[in-house]
Amino acid sequence: MALPYSLLDLKNNIAPPRILCNDLIAEILPWLPVKSLVRFMCASKSLRSLIKSLISNPSLVKLQLERSRSHVNANLLCEMRDSLVHHIPLFRSSMENPSSSATLVVHPSHEHRIIGSCNGLICYAISSPSREKYVFYLWNPVTGLTAKHSPPLLLHYHFVSTFGFGYDRLSDTYKVVVPIYSDHCINSSFLVRVKVCNMGDARWRNIQLPITCLHLITPYGLYLRGTLSWLTFHPSRENQYLGISLDLTNETFTHFMLPPYHDVVGPMLENLGTFNDSLSFSYNSMTHFVAWQMKELGYQNSWTQLFRIETNYLNINSPMLRLTPNGGILIMSKYGKYALLYNQRDNQQEYVKISADIRHIFDMDYTPTLVSPCSS
Repeated sequence: MALPYSLLDLKNNIAPPRILCNDLIAEILPWLPVKSLVRFMCASKSLRSLIKSLISNPSLVKLQLERSRSHVNANLLCEMRDSLVHHIPLFRSSMENPSSSATLVVHPSHEHRIIGSCNGLICYAISSPSREKYVFYLWNPVTGLTAKHSPPLLLHYHFVSTFGFGYDRLSDTYKVVVPIYSDHCINSSFLVRVKVCNMGDARWRNIQLPITCLHLITPYGLYLRGTLSWLTFHPSRENQYLGISLDLTNETFTHFMLPPYHDVVGPMLENLGTFNDSLSFSYNSMTHFVAWQMKELGYQNSWTQLFRIETNYLNINSPMLRLTPNGGILIMSKYGKYALLYNQRDNQQEYVKISADIRHIFDMDYTPTLVSPCSS
């Protein structure tokens, strides 16, 4: 039996008999995965026109964004050794053999640095060769659109070691946060100011400093539900490590205590990260690896121990925790060659080799969307 409409017709751009009206198709499209929408743009002129109208309609883009958040997302954002940027799912096959999904192109004489991801947009900084000037860009890897949104940030003999990027839902604004230090020597420097820029504005603003004389250890602010968080070191305190969070709506800092750990033998490595839409804290000592989860964001009494693994020093620096689709916990290093897959149900540990092509794994969630960097 012959089909009423063939692939040959599709290839020749012959329109199929209209079965669904455009209004109904436009209602269906926001429910589809972004990857499918991009593929459908190549299927026919009519679909391409409908999807382009979807991308240009802010209400439909926000609808698609809200629906994408309702799905469980287990994507890692990785930078490869050939400067390709990938997002890969948390499966063994993906970790061992990642596939390319997007390419970031920057001027070869300038250094680029990814500082955050939010709502499908990736924010990256480009610095001058002397690192005295930074400009920040937004990029959507799915649509390929890039926009310059910040004025140049001039440091004038100061330096930066960390950045932050996030979304303020109340004002519908994306913001870049830059803590600035007094000197290039981290041991003798101190935080002198914190700059904030609403992406699209023409100026940088100063906001009130957090606790003085502290050093922000986390390389970029951890974005969760309108806040950016860092692990800090405060040499004048008995408990030298603290967490701080910046509320992107009112632009004020609060600090929180870390979970107690008194049974440490020998040197240890601490790390603040994200896990299952919450903050996490972990430390790695000579005898065990322990991880906690902050059940209520910003509420230090909500720290709950996730697990404790007895081990002969797990050699994973700055460990990141991720929940895999099958319920396991993946413990990874940002620069490591392997990861540890831990199954809480049967207390089993299994090492997973990470592809040598992966140069850096970011502790930030990535969800493909149609959000335009040009309209933020």
